[in-house]
Amino acid sequence: MIVSVFTGNFLLTEDLLPSLFYARGHFLAPRGRLIPDRARMEVVPVMAADYYQKHIESWSGGGGQTAGPYDSSLSYNVVRPYAANTMYFDKCERFDATPLENPAPLMELDLVFAARADCYHTTEVTLTQTGVCHGWPGWFQMR
Repeated sequence: MIVSVFTGNFLLTEDLLPSLFYARGHFLAPRGRLIPDRARMEVVPVMAADYYQKHIESWSGGGGQTAGPYDSSLSYNVVRPYAANTMYFDKCERFDATPLENPAPLMELDLVFAARADCYHTTEVTLTQTGVCHGWPGWFQMR
């Protein structure tokens, strides 16, 4: 039996699963058990104006404008695209978010048989609430 916590933030980001797959292939006896044995990633589109302002829009200031805690005599606009396309690892209890739809499955991973730990999956949602989508919080569940 292998009991493991070889997962990264949002399951895949720290590239730990290949080590689990190696251990599974080299040390797990036939008919042995892997715990956890499955993982499911989910995402949900949300409105989170305060979080968005703090982590992304605050980089739009500078050049004489207020840019949060940063020197307002400099322009930080060049950083904004990077901030807008970065994954933020935070606990959902630390910010207010209003879902624009129910959570959607992104991918499922069978840890017993998977050979690779990549995420080339898409999901489709139809928004049921009106509002500005500020981001896509995601999480994973293990079995």
